Amino acid sequence: MHSYYWRGGELSDPRLARAHDELASADLAKNRVDSLLLLLRSADPVAVGIALDHYRSAQSTSRMGTENPFADCSEEILQVARRVLNQPPSAAEMSPFTGEGANHASALYAMTSLAEPEDAGLLLRILQSSTNPEVRNVALAVARETVWQSETPDPALISLLREIALNTGERYDERVRAIGALGSARTEEAISTLRAATEDEDLRIQAHSAHELAEEDLLEQYRPFLEHLVSTWPEDAPFPASEVRYALDE
Repeated sequence: MHSYYWRGGELSDPRLARAHDELASADLAKNRVDSLLLLLRSADPVAVGIALDHYRSAQSTSRMGTENPFADCSEEILQVARRVLNQPPSAAEMSPFTGEGANHASALYAMTSLAEPEDAGLLLRILQSSTNPEVRNVALAVARETVWQSETPDPALISLLREIALNTGERYDERVRAIGALGSARTEEAISTLRAATEDEDLRIQAHSAHELAEEDLLEQYRPFLEHLVSTWPEDAPFPASEVRYALDE
C-alpha cells in the first residue's frame, strides 16, 4: 500500500484497488482526482483512509512549490475527515503498521492544514480517548493549528493541553507537542502553563517551554524571567536552549 497509515492493509474491491494503483502512479496523465474521489466516497474505511493520506501527502509537497492536484477537493476532504473522527477507531488488524485507530490518524493527518477552530471538540474527544501514540501526536499537531487560528481558543482544549504538558507521566514527544500548541495561544492559562513547565525536572521540557515564551510578541515581557531561567542552565543544555539564548541576545 502506497499510503502512510495503511501499509499492510488490503482493498478487497478490485475497482478500489485499481483506483489506488492509479492514485499512486507516477504517471501524471492518469486521472488521479477521479481515483482519489472514488476512494474517498467509498464505504471502505481503508479506501477512505488511503485517499486522506494521499491528499495530505500532496498538500505537503505543495509547500515546496508543487501544486496540489487535489486542492479543489479540500472542502470535501475536511468534511470526510470530520465524519471519520466521529466514527469508532478502526481495528488494529485493518492496518498492521499503524494499529488501532488508523482511520483517525488519516483523518487528523488530512486536517493538518484544513482544521478550523470549531474542530476543537473533535480533537478534545480524540485526545481523551485514544491511546495510540501516532493518533495522539497528529491530534496534538492539529490542535496547534486550531489554537493558532482561534481568537479565543476552546477552554476545555487548553485545559487538556495543560494536563498533557505538565504531566511527567506522559510521553516526552506528546508533552512537547502540547507545549507547542499552548505556545500558539495567548490566554492566561496557556501562558501560566508555559511558565509552570519551565520548572519541570526535565531540562528539555524547560527549554521547549522557554522557547515558546521567547516568541517575538512575548519576549520583552518575559525577558527578565527567561534571563534568570537561562542562567540556571548548563552550557550544554539540550535543544532548543540555544534558540532561547539566541532570542535573548538579539
